[in-house]
Amino acid sequence: MKKVKLPSVDEYVHHLFVHGNEGQNFALFSGLTFPTVLHYFADTNVIVLLEHGYEDASFDMHTQFEYIVQEEFKDFVTSLKDQKSRLCLLDVADEKRLIQLSPQEQAELLYVAHKKETFRSPFYHTLKNRFVYLGDESDRISKVYFREYDEMMRLVVHLFNQLAAQKTRSNMFFRRRVQQVVPELIHEQFILFEDLLEDGALLSLARLDDGSFRLELREIADPSFPDEIMQDVDTYLTQPTLGLLPFVARSKMED
Repeated sequence: MKKVKLPSVDEYVHHLFVHGNEGQNFALFSGLTFPTVLHYFADTNVIVLLEHGYEDASFDMHTQFEYIVQEEFKDFVTSLKDQKSRLCLLDVADEKRLIQLSPQEQAELLYVAHKKETFRSPFYHTLKNRFVYLGDESDRISKVYFREYDEMMRLVVHLFNQLAAQKTRSNMFFRRRVQQVVPELIHEQFILFEDLLEDGALLSLARLDDGSFRLELREIADPSFPDEIMQDVDTYLTQPTLGLLPFVARSKMED
């Protein structure tokens, strides 16, 4: 069998640690930030900010929660580059739904913000929320609750496809429409490794000498300090891979 040559450290584009928990519908991440989550849930209308450092949020009198609407998302994301504060936020279908939250439900959301965990599902019929995002001050570790757990796998695929597309984006500014070949990680291939993510895995996106992309998967079962994994990533890269997923070239039209 031909031995697979692993990339050099400089050929890696991004590393992501994932530790899923399907039983409680959440996953721990290192290497995932809120802008990526928001980009994935692109049709989000309102974000409730339970813990944050943003100064221009609106205020809901019923719950006394702060929130932002879609027109403010860009400013909020920009502010995240400078602020060093913990985040606890969730999406809401419409800010008017906040008035329907009972005192018990409000208390449960405050518990999530304080404890970074839940004692029952943080998803409510009244809010129609799909995710709850928790991030630390250093942006090294995040925890995301999903109403539908399979969104976790799709979010990870979305992240790596977004990164690969950014690396291959055309520099042709003078043609209005350009035929581009975009690398794509296929969800149906990636989902075969879902059990590995339940144990804890390091996912490494590499750009190879021929310009193609590959995702490498390595097991990191139950690390004691998941927020420190990226500090030791070079050591983890010496471990054997449990999966090598190539990206497929897809053609599409770009403006």
